[in-house]
Amino acid sequence: MTYLTHRIIPLFLERKHKNCGIINLSSQSVTFALRKLSVYSATKAYNDHFSKCLSEDFANVIDILDCAPAIVSSGGNNYVNDPLSCTSQECARWGLKALGKVT
Repeated sequence: MTYLTHRIIPLFLERKHKNCGIINLSSQSVTFALRKLSVYSATKAYNDHFSKCLSEDFANVIDILDCAPAIVSSGGNNYVNDPLSCTSQECARWGLKALGKVT
């Protein structure tokens, strides 16, 4: 994520129009200490803080969104059909809808 962001930001800054955005994926796990998920939670905390810093660095130039869902059902977990979860497609749709509407 860091490398890709490093590579894409100069391209965004060269664009003539201002419709540029970055969506980073974090998690609600950054707010809780989760047993057996220390590396996952730490990685998501990095994503969250990195996004906040980018938002400050590129305010009014590039929209930065940190999408931090709680439970996303996917093939890699057992949350399929969990009433409190969303699908990865729903998460992406909400992120794209929110992009440009957050500060």
